[in-house]
Amino acid sequence: MQTKKRSPIAAIVLAVVIGLLVIALLNGVIRPTQVVVAKVAIAPGTVLTDQLVELRTIPMGAKPADAISKIEDVTGKILAVGRAPGDLIVTSVLGEIASAGIPAELPEGHVALAIHVDLASGVAGLLRPGQTVTVIGMISPDILKASTTSVFTAPIAEFTSPIVSLTPGVTATPTPTPTPAPPASPLARLAITGVRVLLVPQSFRYEEVPAGASEEE
Repeated sequence: MQTKKRSPIAAIVLAVVIGLLVIALLNGVIRPTQVVVAKVAIAPGTVLTDQLVELRTIPMGAKPADAISKIEDVTGKILAVGRAPGDLIVTSVLGEIASAGIPAELPEGHVALAIHVDLASGVAGLLRPGQTVTVIGMISPDILKASTTSVFTAPIAEFTSPIVSLTPGVTATPTPTPTPAPPASPLARLAITGVRVLLVPQSFRYEEVPAGASEEE
């Protein structure tokens, strides 16, 4: 009795169909979209060209409302705020006058201030533009140690008053007293509440990528 051989074409077609269904399912969940990002570090005041920016695919949930999806839309525009490699190019950082970018987002009587943060003070990269935070500044003893001071040195005898001996035949000997060490705790704390976050570098931000997404997405 002869065994009927199965054609490999059916298996190949079935594998292709399954692959297409998986890709369609992932695209429906992740909904990848393209945005314009900085290809290299760009200084403020630079005129953008296609050599400085590129398109990058990100999940739809991570796309800012003012993100730009076409390189042609940013070509020839002036960058009002510096961008690091990988930072998104959004409409709020573009402009042709000094009031563009972050100054355009400030209410009257308010100023913008750059603050250096790390993973600890930046809540592990969870900071987002538009959030309201409290900034706490501390003056530590290390700052006082690092400050430049002028010290005048001279023999102890030049700083002491005339020595009066109460016991006949015994001369009092001056004993230098060591300078007390500064306290280990912070000397002062300054808290400012109601500070609004205007900008967070893309390289510092934490983005949650859906399961099944590739590294490029």
